[in-house]
Amino acid sequence: MSNILPSCRHRTRPRIALNEVSLAEQRILISKDTDFFYAHLLHGRPWKLLLVRTGNISTRELCNLIERNLPSIEEGLQTHTLVEVDHSSVRPMA
Repeated sequence: MSNILPSCRHRTRPRIALNEVSLAEQRILISKDTDFFYAHLLHGRPWKLLLVRTGNISTRELCNLIERNLPSIEEGLQTHTLVEVDHSSVRPMA
């Protein structure tokens, strides 16, 4: 157990690093993780967020979903900093 606990303390580091890169390089973060959603709403990090709300799907299905909706996603991210995509829609949110 002692070898697991130290790594648990650092689980948020990757999120912090991703947010920093997103801000510094003005990159869009694509995630299913609602922690990024709340961080974006509360702190404006990451720079822009594509929040995927699909439940468990394969990587292939996720890529297909994004490809099918890419024009709507790009349009939403032109004027918004947060866009949500699910199986049936793309919604600019913030």
